[in-house]
Amino acid sequence: ETFEKDPIKYSKYQEAVYLALKDGLGTLTGPKLVTIAVVGAGRGPLVMRAIRAFQQLQAPPGTATVKIFAVEKNPSAVVYLQSMARHNHEWAGLVSVVQADARSLTRTMLEGHQIDIVVSELLGSFGDNELSPECLDPLLASPCCKPTTVSIPMHYTSFLAPVSSIRLHTEAKQQAQVPHEGAQPLGIQRAMETSYVVRTHAASQTHAEQPCWVFHHPPRTPSKERVVHLEFAPDPTFAAASGCGYGGVDPAIASIIGQAPATATGPIVLHGLLGSFTAVLYARGDVLCEISIAPHRFSKDMFSWFPIYFPFREPLQVPSQSNVSVSMWRKTSEGRVWYEWCAKVHRKGEIIDMTAIHNTN
Repeated sequence: ETFEKDPIKYSKYQEAVYLALKDGLGTLTGPKLVTIAVVGAGRGPLVMRAIRAFQQLQAPPGTATVKIFAVEKNPSAVVYLQSMARHNHEWAGLVSVVQADARSLTRTMLEGHQIDIVVSELLGSFGDNELSPECLDPLLASPCCKPTTVSIPMHYTSFLAPVSSIRLHTEAKQQAQVPHEGAQPLGIQRAMETSYVVRTHAASQTHAEQPCWVFHHPPRTPSKERVVHLEFAPDPTFAAASGCGYGGVDPAIASIIGQAPATATGPIVLHGLLGSFTAVLYARGDVLCEISIAPHRFSKDMFSWFPIYFPFREPLQVPSQSNVSVSMWRKTSEGRVWYEWCAKVHRKGEIIDMTAIHNTN
């Protein structure tokens, strides 16, 4: 319920739907029905925003109508959506509730319609970590959609940056003693090879974040696997303007540290990696509607996502003037999806410190 009150996230989604409707109806020559599917509708905040986007369009009477399908597989959420469809006057006659997994949706469930716009909020803190590609791509490739079907979001990029935080590292270690799903505790190895969504406080992002990979909808490649190798050069400012890794770059600090000498002032200790994302909800020509938790493009006042923390088993020592090489893999096998990661510290061709590959399967 708290996240449903995010003023930025949902206003941006409404803007994206409005832009898609405006472009889709721009060349309208006769009456048209626009079909929107809200995938993972939850309690309906995106459904309401889709309705308001259509109202915002102010289409002349008789030129365009909208049909919205709220697709949700959670039985409890479906009951709530059905109640909204019956009792909310804005939903009346516009919204139909479909209890189904988006991957198994059929045109029969959609009353024979094909979808013009797919709207989803399946994004995770690392962009794809909530399996948005695995959920959306089968739907977009099915008979439920057209070759011209627009996906909101259109694409999203994952970002990584090293982080120094004794607190995050300690709290990850403490998970070793916590029972997992009512069973045995995780154990130290599993606890330190698990990613965590964190609201960073006592942390310092030590380098500017770099892009890892992009997922498009519809996809440009059938593979859902990804790999990236990133090189973080010595930063004389230790990315001070990025702060704890959550929130926008501080312009005041950026201005001050811009006067720093071009040589690093000392060593640092890294305790893992921070992941974030930027999502383009809709783009066409010069028009761009996006949301982001990456510090360099942070959507001010948005609080629906926090960074994701990939811990190192042991802290990584980074002497002055040293580079940090980071590798990250997104792997899939038999319906499973996981990440593997490692890092290496080197200077002038000499390897100084390195981690093992974490979370190998």
